[in-house]
Amino acid sequence: MKKMISILLFITVLSSFVITANPFSKSGRHSSIQYSIPEGMIISQLDLKDGTYQGVANGFGTGLTVEITIEKGVLTSVEIISHNEVGSRFYSTPIKYIPSFIVDEKKSEVDAVSGATATSKGIMSAVEDALKKLYS
Repeated sequence: MKKMISILLFITVLSSFVITANPFSKSGRHSSIQYSIPEGMIISQLDLKDGTYQGVANGFGTGLTVEITIEKGVLTSVEIISHNEVGSRFYSTPIKYIPSFIVDEKKSEVDAVSGATATSKGIMSAVEDALKKLYS
């Protein structure tokens, strides 16, 4: 009987790990929300074509849209042009700071804002989506 309980406990723990820690997932989870995960592009190493490009990803809500501007082969701005995020006390800080962090650090994946991971990662992923449009 003890052996059977041990086996069932092991299977339960293993199942829980497999469901929540899938290393091949391209999205993160926060409660019932599924947000985009950035790949981590080093923007300074990319051959960037001048222009403005839009990208979309999921943050805490769906449809987080950014517009990036490339001038003289350099990323000069990232702007959030629309979003469906909820709870301004959570999303206002990443919307205010993550775009400038990306421009300053010249990489798509920067430190997320604590307490607003989904919005932070959504912004980063939307920037990557915009950058990918340079090559499609």
